[in-house]
Amino acid sequence: MSETTDLAPLSDPLEIVRLLRAGDRLAHCYQTGWRLVGGDVAVAENAVNALKRGTPRMTSDDAQDFGGGRLAPLDDGLFGGFSQTWMWAEGRTAVPR
Repeated sequence: MSETTDLAPLSDPLEIVRLLRAGDRLAHCYQTGWRLVGGDVAVAENAVNALKRGTPRMTSDDAQDFGGGRLAPLDDGLFGGFSQTWMWAEGRTAVPR
C-alpha cells in the first residue's frame, strides 16, 4: 500500500504562468479551491489574485512580472455547479517563454 502526500499549493505567479502557457488551465471550485486542471496541483489563492489583476508594462527582471497578461474565465462549465475554469490571456510581455 502506498501513501500519497499533497504538496503545498503553488504560490509563485511566474511558475503558474509558465504552466498555463504550456497548456494547463486553472479551475476554481468552492469545495477544493484553486487547482491546475492538467497537473492536478493546488494553487494558492493569493497567487491567482495577483494573476487575475494583471499588470501593465513589466520587464523580465522585475520581481512583480506576472507575464503581461491576465486570467480570463472560460465559462465552459467544466466542473459544473459553483466552479469555473480560467485561461491565461496574453498581453505584451518581456518574460521569456
